[in-house]
Amino acid sequence: KLEEQANCLRLALYFNHLDQNLEASLERCLKANGCDPSDLSLRHSFVEQLEELGDHRLASTELRIICKREHLTENQLTLCSLLMDSGSDKEALYLLQRILKGEWNDRNKLTEARCHLALAQLFSKYSKTYDELGKASSIAIFEHAIIESKFAIILNPRNKDAQKLFIELSKKAVELAPDEASNHFLLAAAYLVSGDNSKADSQYAVCRALEPSDDRLAQTKVVMEIKNADSSSLLNGKIGNSISKVQDMLDTDPENVQLWKFLGRLFDQSADSNRANACYKRADDIYFGIYQPVVAR
Repeated sequence: KLEEQANCLRLALYFNHLDQNLEASLERCLKANGCDPSDLSLRHSFVEQLEELGDHRLASTELRIICKREHLTENQLTLCSLLMDSGSDKEALYLLQRILKGEWNDRNKLTEARCHLALAQLFSKYSKTYDELGKASSIAIFEHAIIESKFAIILNPRNKDAQKLFIELSKKAVELAPDEASNHFLLAAAYLVSGDNSKADSQYAVCRALEPSDDRLAQTKVVMEIKNADSSSLLNGKIGNSISKVQDMLDTDPENVQLWKFLGRLFDQSADSNRANACYKRADDIYFGIYQPVVAR
């Protein structure tokens, strides 16, 4: 009975999480059941148990209480996920935006990437509600979804969920405006990030057919050669000379995404991870600035 009472109080708190009297009642109920409400490890175990039972509303209530006492971004991110699973998308959106207003650095960029991915997923969901929002609003939200998915990819290119969503959104951009070369460039970029070179090349072929004089096409031949080449034949023990040659090329073509990626690979081979990561970041900054969706409103 005490456990049922605790769950009733959790449900009431879900709908009115600012009610301090309800929260105090929940704590008294937990104490009566032999639990220490100040034990955060115990409260975390409640969250896990409620999640396993599929009751995301009650789990989010417990985690919300934890977040008041343990100010960790990881807790807030999990709360966002629970709120989305329980249908409280608007609250999850506000929480994610508040989290992202904080200060970030390279040490927690994977967590930042998860925030952007969660936002992209939310925007993607609501971009499909044409009847409720109207076409113009839906398209605007869809474009925000693409922007957030690109941020997630830039911060963590190996995240499979971010790769999948980026491809899905890029395909939608092509579907909405198939005659816009920029959308096919966007989809090619999505395929390249996921390692699907064949499909990326197919999209570049469409780009060439739509805009044969597009300056961006000059980069596609290089990127496909680098992506498809055997690393041993490219490097072959001559890393130093290769680095010097690529740096010389970048002096005359500093916005060449593929050369930055290639230079990053060379630094990786020479065990210089800091310079390699700097090259990859520079490539991503250029790459995802170039390929923007073009969707008719």
